[in-house]
Amino acid sequence: MNAYASYNAINSKLHTRKKNLLTREDWNKVLDYTSVAQFTEFLKKRYGYSVHLDNNKPEDIHRGELEMILERYVVDEIEKMLHYFSGPYKDFVKALLLQYDISDLQLILRAIARNESINDFQRHFVHSEAHTKLSYDKLIACQSVAGFVEALKGTVFYEDLKTMTQEDVVTREFHMEMKLYLLYYRLLMKKAEKLSPNDYKVVKQIIGLKIDCLNIQWIYRGMKYYDISREEIMVYSLPGGNISYNGLKKLVYAKSLSEFESLAEKHLKADVFSRRGDILLERNMDNVIYETIHKINDEDSIALALRYIFVLEIETQDLIAVTEGIRYGLDKEEIKKYLVYTL
Repeated sequence: MNAYASYNAINSKLHTRKKNLLTREDWNKVLDYTSVAQFTEFLKKRYGYSVHLDNNKPEDIHRGELEMILERYVVDEIEKMLHYFSGPYKDFVKALLLQYDISDLQLILRAIARNESINDFQRHFVHSEAHTKLSYDKLIACQSVAGFVEALKGTVFYEDLKTMTQEDVVTREFHMEMKLYLLYYRLLMKKAEKLSPNDYKVVKQIIGLKIDCLNIQWIYRGMKYYDISREEIMVYSLPGGNISYNGLKKLVYAKSLSEFESLAEKHLKADVFSRRGDILLERNMDNVIYETIHKINDEDSIALALRYIFVLEIETQDLIAVTEGIRYGLDKEEIKKYLVYTL
C-alpha cells in the first residue's frame, strides 16, 4: 500500500478516461475530413477538447491556436490527477506541469527580446493557473530581458537564467530553450528520486526513454544543421536518461552521421532514421515511446498515470498533424505517415 498514491482510485479513473482517447474508428473518420472546420466540429463533441473549443469558430482555428487548446486539455488532465497523490508523489506530478510554464516563458521572452507587443498574452498561455509559482502579470509587464530575469527571482528558473542577456535571446534562441529544458528534466528526475524504488524504475523506463529520444534528436540536428561544437552539444544534452554518460559521449563524438545513426538505433533498439526519413524523426521517436509505454503494465505503480499523460500528449500531436495535412491538401494515406497512432 502506497501512503502517497491511491493507485486503485486513480487506475479506476484512468480506465474510464482512456475511453475518451480516439479510437481506430475515430481516426478513420477524422482522416476523411477535407476541411479544418469539419475537424474542429468533431473535436467540439469530444470530452475535454470541447471545453476549450466552445468559444471558437471552426473556420478561425489556426495551428498555433489549436496547439494551445490541446495543450490546455493535457494540463487539465494532469491537474485532475493531483487529487490522487500526496507528498513526494504530488510534487513529482506537479513538476510535470513545469514544461507548460516553460512554454509560456519562452513566448514572453521572445516577444520582449524582439520588441513585439505582449498585450493580451494571457489568451495564449497554457500553464496551470492553479499550480504555477510564477507571477505572469509581473513577467508580461517587463520591458527588457534583464527585467524579465529579475522578475523570476525566487523561482526555480532564476539561477539558470540569471546570466542571460538580450543578445543571448535574439541571436541564440536555442540557448534559452536548452537551459530551460535542462532545468526541467533535472528537477523532474530529482523529484522522481523521492518515489518508491519501483516507481522510480518506472519513471526511468518512461521519462528516461523520452530524455534519450530528445538527446538523440538534439545531437543529430546539432551535427547536421547547426554550426556548434561537439563540446556545446554535450553540454546541452539532457540529464536523467538511460543512455550512460560514456554512451552519450560516443554519440556526440561519432565520426560521421552514419556512425551516429547506427549507435543511436542500437541504444533505442529501433529503426528511427531510415524507415521514414529525416523529416519524420520526431514522429519515429514518439513511436518508440508509444510502443514502450504500452509494454509496461504494472498497475500497482505510477505506470498507468504516466502512460495516460504521454499517450494524451502524443494524441494531441497527431491531431495537429492531421489539421496540417488537411490544410495542405494531403490525402488520407499521406497524412497517416505523420501519425504515431497506427491505422
